[in-house]
Amino acid sequence: MTQTAMRTGAPVTFGPIAIPRRRQVAQNLFRIFSVKAGMRVVTCESALEADAIYAAEGDPDIAWLCEQPLRIDQPIGKRPQYTLDLATRNQTGEVCYFEIKPTDRLVEANDGQMKPACWDQLEPICEDLGYPIGFITELDLEPKQTLIANWRVLLPFACLAYRDPDASLDSHILNLAGGGRGISCRDVCLAETTRDDQIVIAHIAKLLHEGRLTAPIIDERFVANTILKGVVDESA
Repeated sequence: MTQTAMRTGAPVTFGPIAIPRRRQVAQNLFRIFSVKAGMRVVTCESALEADAIYAAEGDPDIAWLCEQPLRIDQPIGKRPQYTLDLATRNQTGEVCYFEIKPTDRLVEANDGQMKPACWDQLEPICEDLGYPIGFITELDLEPKQTLIANWRVLLPFACLAYRDPDASLDSHILNLAGGGRGISCRDVCLAETTRDDQIVIAHIAKLLHEGRLTAPIIDERFVANTILKGVVDESA
C-alpha cells in the first residue's frame, strides 16, 4: 500500500516488502514462522535481524511485528529507495519502526551520535508519518541472548498450539501453575496424563508467549526443571 507523508510529501509503501531476488541469491536468509506477524514466515537478511524477531516474539508487551515494514520511495543517500527493517506494536497500540545495524556500520550523525547512515534524512520523514523511529544493534540484543535462545526453541512449539488450541489444556496448566511456588515443566507433563508431552509443552510455550505464564527465561535456559507460574489477573 503506497501513501504520501503529510509534510515531506515522501511517497511510502507499507510492508512487508519483498526482498529483491538479487539479494535473496546473494545472501543467506533466515526464515522464521512468526506468531506476531500473523502466523506467517518472516524473512530476515542477517542473524542480527533474526535475533530481533525472536526477542520481539518473546516480549509479551509486543502484540504485533512486521519485517521490512516501510519503504520510503524516494532517494535516501545513494539509495533510490530505503526500506526499514522492523516494526512493532505494543499492547497499548504504539507502533515504532526500527533499523537493525551492527555497531561497526554506524556513522556519526549531525548531532555527533553514532547512528545508521542517512539517519538525519530518515528520522524526519518517519516522524512526519507519525511513527517514532529507532535503531537496534547487537549491544541492545546482548542482554537478551538467553531469551532469544529460548524462543528459538519455544516458538515452533507455540505455533503448534496456536494452530490447534486446546482451551481445557490451557486451563489445566494454569491451574497447576497457580500455586505460590509454581510448578516445573516436567511436573506439568507428569500431571497431564491424557496428552502427549509435546502437546503439553506446546501449550506451555503458547501461554508463555501470551504472557499468561511466567518463567525465568530471560536469564536461564528453558529446561524440564524450569518453574512455571501463572500470572495473576489484577483486573479480575
